[in-house]
This record gives sequence, structure tokens and C-alpha cells, in this order.
Amino acid sequence: MVANPAQAVSLLTAVSYVGGYHRAPGRRLVGLFAAMYDAGLSPAEAIGLSEDDCTLPRRGWGSATLHRTRPTAGKRWTDSGEVHDDRGLKNRAVEDTRVVPLPPWRH
Repeated sequence: MVANPAQAVSLLTAVSYVGGYHRAPGRRLVGLFAAMYDAGLSPAEAIGLSEDDCTLPRRGWGSATLHRTRPTAGKRWTDSGEVHDDRGLKNRAVEDTRVVPLPPWRH
């Protein structure tokens, strides 16, 4: 089930307070859940997304170019020793990308 727009705003407001209003964990969670809701990304795709991958015009629709996923595997199970593995997009060649539309910013 997908949240409706009012529920999504409530969720984003609530997670912004994780770790305290001015602390980083809440701000990162807002970005993660907003990307998942607005662009329909999986958690691994949202974690792999960076600002450089996004075209964010002041008005109108933007886009995100996905080129990797960062699934959680655990430090013991990755070659790099990091929590997240760095992989290409699921069911695609390693160098393939996928462009996802981003809706206009709502105030």
C-alpha cells in the first residue's frame, strides 16, 4: 500500500525529528523517504542516489539518473567492509542507467 500525499507529508515531518530536529539522521531519513515516495525508488536505489545524479530545476519536473544500488549486506559480507554493497541496477548491464522523473517541488 502506498501512502497518500497527506500521509507522506506526515511521515516526512515525523522522521525529520529522529535524533533531534537539528541532527543529521532525521534530515537524511527525510531525503531517503522522499526519494522513495516521490520517485518510486527502492531503498537500495535511494541510498545509491547522490545530488550529482539529479537534475532539479526551480520549476517543473526534474529527473534522477540511477546508475547504482547500495543494498545492505552487512560489513562481514561485503568485500569493502562497508555496510552497503555497491552494485549496478537490478536486471541490467553494469554500465546501464535508468532515468526517473521527479515531480515538481511542493511547498
